Amino acid sequence: MYKVYDKQEAVRQVQLYLAAVEDGRIYVAPTGVFDENTRLSVISFQNMRGLEPTGIVDKETFDLLYLEYVNSGKRNLLYATHGSFISFPLLRGQRSDSMMQINRMLAALLNYYGFSHNLRDSNFYSDETSSAVKIMQRIYLLPDLNLIDEDFYIAMFRDYDSIVRKTGNFN
Repeated sequence: MYKVYDKQEAVRQVQLYLAAVEDGRIYVAPTGVFDENTRLSVISFQNMRGLEPTGIVDKETFDLLYLEYVNSGKRNLLYATHGSFISFPLLRGQRSDSMMQINRMLAALLNYYGFSHNLRDSNFYSDETSSAVKIMQRIYLLPDLNLIDEDFYIAMFRDYDSIVRKTGNFN
C-alpha cells in the first residue's frame, strides 16, 4: 500500500498511528513523506506483532496498526493536539520542549479566567507554572497533584481549544 517516498495524506495518518502505538525508539514525524524512519518504524511494528517485516504498510499491517491506534485512548488525543508525545508526568524543576506551549496555554487560560500570574515563555516547569497548574486544577476539579499528568493536559487543551473556537482567538 505505502512505500518509501509516497507523499499522501494517508502516509501522514500512518505516521500518526505509528507514533501513537510505537515505543518512541524511532522518531516518526507526521510529514506525509514515507521516509526511512517511517519504514524502520513499520518494520519494528511488524516484528513486534509477528508480521512479515517488509517495511511496507500492506492491508494486514494497516488494519492492525489502525486497531491499536483506535484503542490507544488518551495517547491519540495527546498526539493529535500536541504533535508529539509528552513524557508524563511533568514535575516542577523539569525542562521540556513541551513546557513552552504549556506555559503559553496556562497564561492564556489564567488571563481568560481573570487570574493574575507571572508566567513567562519558558521551557521550564517553574514555581510560577506550579502555581498556575494548581489554579487550573481547581477550576477543572482535578486533584492537586503538584504535577502535570495526562488528565490535566487534556482538560487544559480542551478548555483552551473550546475558548479559541468560541472567541476566534486567544488574547
